[in-house]
Amino acid sequence: MPPRRGCTRKRTPIQGYNAATQAASRGRAAGSSPAGAAWSILRERNSLAGPPLKTGATMPPRTQFLRRRPLAICLLILALAGASSISATSVEHLDAAALVARSPYVIHASCIDRRSYRDGNGMVLTHYTFQVHETMKGEDAVRTAFVMPGGEAEGVATLIPGLSEYRRGDELILFLSDAYGAERERRLPLGMDQGVYRVCADPAGGAPIVARNLGALALVAPREPAAPAGDQFPEGVTVAAFKDCVRDRVQSWKAKAGGK
Repeated sequence: MPPRRGCTRKRTPIQGYNAATQAASRGRAAGSSPAGAAWSILRERNSLAGPPLKTGATMPPRTQFLRRRPLAICLLILALAGASSISATSVEHLDAAALVARSPYVIHASCIDRRSYRDGNGMVLTHYTFQVHETMKGEDAVRTAFVMPGGEAEGVATLIPGLSEYRRGDELILFLSDAYGAERERRLPLGMDQGVYRVCADPAGGAPIVARNLGALALVAPREPAAPAGDQFPEGVTVAAFKDCVRDRVQSWKAKAGGK
């Protein structure tokens, strides 16, 4: 039965959400900004909610609307989140020679412990402990530990695009920076995730292989390349083959550096 003239049929929450998101899509298709699309959702939600609430002289209508309509606030957040994406982190593109030359500490290791906490400034940090299988450059050690930014502690999570976290059991080949910090307890992988090679299962069912994930990085060409373009460590090869390449590079670097 059609609604009576002068009456409005009440919509369910799902119908209201669908109508609101369609309005936002129309706004985006017309070239409006993400914020404009989000406010389109709010306007559509306001029309579905019936007459606006009475407002006091000291509170503007939009403030009253946001305070009294939590669904509208949720729709605004969803629209902004859907219309934008996390930007990649821009870093200098490091080739194999640069990774070896700039990293004082290159190891094949497995993460055996991690602990996240907040420092005195409220920054979330994670303390990692590794069992070292082989040190290919730097001081030999059976175990090593260092601190990196990021993690989750006390209900606060910090994610840095291009700087992956490590889980217990992760097997990695790491090109690390020199230690820094008040107690020289902090390190970072060279070029962020460029210096992190993960040991993972071979999709073909063979021996484990080595690969990187650079999806969250925007690589910028260096002004003075240390090696010809495309000169990178191989990926998709076995751990033994990859480590042979790293050892060869390290030996070449030591020969050029005078045996250091």
